[in-house]
Formats: sequence, structure tokens, C-alpha cells
Amino acid sequence: MKVTQLIIIAIFFSCFFSVTSLKAEDKYSSGFIITNSNDTVRGFLQASNNNAYAKCYFKKDLADKAVEYLPGNILAYRFDDGGRFYISKEAPLESGNKMFFLEYLIKGKARVYFMRDDMDHYFMETDNKKILELSEQPKLIKLENGITYYKEAQYKGRLKYMLSDCPEILSEIDHSSLKPASMINLAKDYHNRVCNSEQCTIYERKIKPVKVQISIVGGVAFSKFEIEQSHTNTSMEGLIGCKFEFENLFFSSKRSTIQLGLIFQNYSNYTMYDENNVNTIQYALKSNLNTVAVRIPIIYKYTFSLQKIRPYIGAGLTNAFVISSNTDFSIFNSWMNSIAPFPFYQTGVIGVIGTKFMLNNKRAVNLELDYEYNQDLKSVDHLYALKSNNISIMLGYTF
Repeated sequence: MKVTQLIIIAIFFSCFFSVTSLKAEDKYSSGFIITNSNDTVRGFLQASNNNAYAKCYFKKDLADKAVEYLPGNILAYRFDDGGRFYISKEAPLESGNKMFFLEYLIKGKARVYFMRDDMDHYFMETDNKKILELSEQPKLIKLENGITYYKEAQYKGRLKYMLSDCPEILSEIDHSSLKPASMINLAKDYHNRVCNSEQCTIYERKIKPVKVQISIVGGVAFSKFEIEQSHTNTSMEGLIGCKFEFENLFFSSKRSTIQLGLIFQNYSNYTMYDENNVNTIQYALKSNLNTVAVRIPIIYKYTFSLQKIRPYIGAGLTNAFVISSNTDFSIFNSWMNSIAPFPFYQTGVIGVIGTKFMLNNKRAVNLELDYEYNQDLKSVDHLYALKSNNISIMLGYTF
């Protein structure tokens, strides 16, 4: 196991140093700012959404020091990808007016803005009426009989007030919802009804289609089985398979993906040790196990960097199915004085850490370390269920 430990340590430190040495440019995406003198300056904007409404960090060049802009310091800023557009605006909140970078959803005869803190805020203004918040904090109403309920949202009444010069749209307001797509469609229809001379501009974020990255993987696994007071030695086995990584499933995070694996692994060369007394091996039983199983992990992955070197971690659930096994192998348990066949199905949890090295044409090579713990759920008493520990080291190629 010394070689295994060295490889595990190498992978860990590779990921650690990759994360800690990430340059600041990984947090930036191309875009531009609009100054208070209405000049457009192109460069790079901080891609994090955490403080997008309160501040903006801008660089003309990635090597430059970032400049912080607060609402009012500039008119607006915008990212090139996805259409996100933030404009300096005074927001009329219930707690009082305050300047923010409000996200522009649509510009026309009716303008809709969005901002998020502890809740989602929607604002609208028109050529005839000043900016008004459509959303409101949920309020609990308590009746005399002790029944409590949340007060019904009043945004439809506010919309009817804002768009009162267009009676034809009132029925559409009744069927609207306080969501970006609904607000954009409503404002667009209002614009088209009251204005024939110009088109409205929609700044809604573009929802990217789901992409599937396919990888082939191979490597070695170090496996060990346990049941009650018996356990096997740790055996090194080969594995091969493929992985399917689904991107753009999470609208708010490019770094989050879901990965589905299909890994084939052989199990053989095990010796079962029975330990009824602590630290005392009573006897060992050499097995003639020859089993092939398919492991199907479902993992949530978070990638720290979107540059050439992409360290990542992940966790999820895993399933293991036996697809081929010699019939004369049984799991022996001396305490119960019984035998049981190798279980067809096990389930458990999995954790991964790895690094992906990007090549040309979106191809990549990745090195990954997995730890997997599975258990047979068919046993009535979990003490006598077969448990397995699996450490895998895999090299993959994404095409």
C-alpha cells in the first residue's frame, strides 16, 4: 500500500497547490463598464455573483490591479457572456431608498429590474411613473381565532397601477407571476401595445443548453470487504469505464456539474480473516472469488478553476451491481456458522478529488482519487451486511 499512499498524497497536493495558486483572472470574465460620462471601457469584470448588486471589480487587463466601483461611481457594467447587465439605480425598498447595481431585465416603455439579498426583489418603472418595487417581504397575518397565514402578494395590483394606461393588458397581469420570464413577457407586450416606433431591448440572461462531456477512464482500485467480525485483505484490482458529465444544469453556477459514471471492476484474490477475539486471527479462508461488478456513481462536482488546470471535489451516491460471478464463492461467517452468496447489489456514498488538465478543442486529461463505501441492504441486521471500502485512482480522457 505504500505506492498507493504516495499516489494519493501526490493527487492531494496537486489539487491543493492548483487551488491555492489560482490567479485572480480566474474570477474575471470579459465585459465592459459605462462611465458617468457615458464612455464605454472594455476589460474584465469579476464573475462572482455574491456582491454583484453592491459593487463591481474591473480590470482593463488581467494583469492590472482591480478597481472597485460602487453604485453611482459608474452608470452600468455588463458581462459579454449571458447578457447580464447591471445599472446604477436607487431602489425603493421597504427599509428605505438605497443605491444598487440593479440587474436590467428589459428596457422599453416599461423597464424591469431585479436584485437579490435575503429575497428576490423586482422593480418596474415606465415613462409616466417612477420606479416602484413589485415584490414585498412575506407577512404573517394572525386572525382572532389563532389561525395564521401569509398575506397574499400584492404585486398584481402594483402592476395594474404601473401599466394603467394600457387596459388591454390587465387580463395578462392576472395570469402573471413574479418571475423573470413572466415579467419580461409582460413588459414586452406592454411596450408593443403602446409603442410602434422602436423595439424594446431584453437583457435577460441566456440559459445555456445542457452539455454532456464524455470521458473514458481506467485505473486501479484497492478494495476490502467486511462482514460482522470478518474482513478480507486489501486487493488491487483493475477498472475501466466511462463518465458522463452534465454541464449547465445549475443556472447560477458554471462550476457545478452532475457526473454519472459507468465503471467496470473485477474482484478477486481475497483472503477472508475471522477475528472473534480482538487482535487475534483465528483462521484465514482463501477465496476463489472471480466477480465483475459495474459501479454507477452519481456525483455532484464543484470545479475551483475554469482555466487550463481545473481542480475539483465531489460527493454523491453510488450503486454497485454484480454482472458476473463464479457460483462456488460464498462469504463465510464463522460466528453465525452460515454462508451467503456475494450480494448482487450494494449501495453507498462516494467522495472524489481530482484535477482536470484542459487540452485543445475542449479535450482534457484528468487524474482522480475516489473513496467509496458500499453496503448490502438486504441483510436484516446491518452488522451482518457485507460492507466494502474502495479507493480508486483513475486516469481519464475527455473528448
